[in-house]
Amino acid sequence: MPAAWVLAQRDFKVLYKQSALGPLWLAIQPLGILGAFTVVFSGVADIETSGVPYPLFALVGISVWTFVSACLATGTRCFTRSKRLVRLTNAPRSALAIAAVTSALPQLAVPVVLTLAAVLAFGEGLGLELLALPLVALWLYGLTLAVTLALGALNVRFRDVSSFVPFLLQGGLFLSPIAYPLSEVPNGLDTVLKLNPITGVVEAWRWSILGSPADGLALALAGAGTLVIAFASWMIFVRLEVRFADVI
Repeated sequence: MPAAWVLAQRDFKVLYKQSALGPLWLAIQPLGILGAFTVVFSGVADIETSGVPYPLFALVGISVWTFVSACLATGTRCFTRSKRLVRLTNAPRSALAIAAVTSALPQLAVPVVLTLAAVLAFGEGLGLELLALPLVALWLYGLTLAVTLALGALNVRFRDVSSFVPFLLQGGLFLSPIAYPLSEVPNGLDTVLKLNPITGVVEAWRWSILGSPADGLALALAGAGTLVIAFASWMIFVRLEVRFADVI
């Protein structure tokens, strides 16, 4: 969609406008989170990662989470911050949500490159599973876009949504196996975590990059959850979009 691509370029340029370090933040942010996780979960909690060096294990999860958090943090306001476009143009409004997610793709690509370089630096090697990474990335993109579309539409009607999202992201960071493996979660609680579709995506991501076995139930629940979320998000957007220009 040409409109979404133009808007995505605009959003990316605005993100680092008047920033001293600019795109360097794409690497600084995930590495900073990795440092904190390594101290807490590897140094203090002594998390077992089945022989995979903890920095590699955590960096894979961080790659997913930095993208998701960037999309939701900015994408929730994708319609309200473009009031003039919503009110005065006939451009497809879904393009604003697509642009918000697309503009965050560098925040996925840079950590992925860092992860692949780290895998080679640690001498772990890359397997044929890596060929599936584009499909897993597409899955992540679709799931994140669906959630962004729904939250963005709801935020037009209920501005509380943009205030709720930071709490959602803070809780989601610890309710997703970003810094720890599912095998370290007590029985019963691990089932709750598997209901979170990000869990299955992270499991698939680790499998494709590290070759780590993925939890089949987490993958199945995440796949089904993605379809349900995508359908529900589109219904929410279609229902609310007709009044965007009136209430924005």
